[in-house]
Amino acid sequence: SSVSDDKSSYSMTTNLESMKIVASINAPMPSGTRLMINLNSSKAISAGTVDISNALEPVNVVTGISKTSDQNQTIKYVFAADAAAGEIETESRTITLTLTD
Repeated sequence: SSVSDDKSSYSMTTNLESMKIVASINAPMPSGTRLMINLNSSKAISAGTVDISNALEPVNVVTGISKTSDQNQTIKYVFAADAAAGEIETESRTITLTLTD
């Protein structure tokens, strides 16, 4: 089963060409669980829902950003767990979003 949250948002401005937003997680998700992220973008190309459960190295979430400003765009997180995962202890993860070339 899964739960989602779309109450987060981001804004960005760049005067550079060929930029992108990448996401990473500070530690892998517990076995049998997944964390996905989806960044909306009105000025670039969203990768849609991206599994970042093991994204210790950054993965693309928005590409094709060039000399623009994108304000108050929705970030949606989806957490999913297999029934086999059983009871999961409370843990936290840090998700890093970076505007880069």
